[in-house]
Amino acid sequence: DELGITHVDVMKVNIEGGEYDLIDRLAEAGWLERITHLQIQFHEWHPGAYGRRRRNRRALAQTHEEVLCWPWVWERWSKRDA
Repeated sequence: DELGITHVDVMKVNIEGGEYDLIDRLAEAGWLERITHLQIQFHEWHPGAYGRRRRNRRALAQTHEEVLCWPWVWERWSKRDA
């Protein structure tokens, strides 16, 4: 917001377990609906990974459609109205 950015076309997320907090925060801040495409690698070894991934996927499904899912390797989500 400080930079005046209002939209992100593509976001690639591969941050070794940090993806769970990032997706939570993007959802809380209203940013998920401002991102057209997300490419995410969820990491299975992270504590609570299964539950957190389910929660993140539910949040993503509110505004995005799953285009690709190779569990624990890559997922691609595209905004429904894109």
